[in-house]
Amino acid sequence: MMQKFSRVLFILTLVGLAGCGIASEETPHQINLAQDSPLFIEGEQSDDPDGAEKVARSIYLLRDNQLIHMTREFSKDSFDLAELFDAVALGPTPAEAASGFWSAIPPSTSVLGIEVESRVVAVDLSTNFASIGGQDEILAIAQIVLTFAEQPGHDAVTFRIDGVETNVPGPDGALISGPVTFEMFASLLGS
Repeated sequence: MMQKFSRVLFILTLVGLAGCGIASEETPHQINLAQDSPLFIEGEQSDDPDGAEKVARSIYLLRDNQLIHMTREFSKDSFDLAELFDAVALGPTPAEAASGFWSAIPPSTSVLGIEVESRVVAVDLSTNFASIGGQDEILAIAQIVLTFAEQPGHDAVTFRIDGVETNVPGPDGALISGPVTFEMFASLLGS
C-alpha cells in the first residue's frame, strides 16, 4: 500500500512541476538585473517613507585596523555594485565615525566600471586608488573584496586601475594575481 501511495505522490509531483507556468523562450533577451537577479531580492527588506522598497546589504568598514561587518539600505529597484562600492568608500555615518569606524579607500576614488563573469567581480578603479600603500592599501583591498564577495552570486574580485589589470597585496603584503576571495582576507575580520 505504501509503495502505491509513493508512486501516486511521485506522479502528482511530476505533473505539478510540468505545469509550473514558466514558459521557455526561443530567443535571448536582456534581463533587468534590478528586478530579476537574486542580488536584488535577498536580504532584509523595508519600506522607505517615499514608498520605495529597500534591501539591506553587507559592507565592511574598519575599526582598530580590523574589518567589521556593517549593513546599509539600498533601493531594491535601482541597486547595483557601483552603489555598494560608493557606500564603502563613503565610509561611516557620523555616529559610526564617533565610535572609531573608518574606511581606507581614498574618498576621491571612483569606479570606472564593474563587470561580473562566472561569479567574479572585476572592479576598475580610478588612479586615485593607487595613491595609498602599505597597511592602508591592504585594508582598502580587504574592504572591497569582503564587501563584494559577500553579495549573493559573487565569490571573488579582480582589480583594474584605469583599465589595466593589477595585482593586489594580500594580508601579509605579498602580491596576489588573479581573483581574490573572502577567505584570503578573513584573518583581518574583527568582532
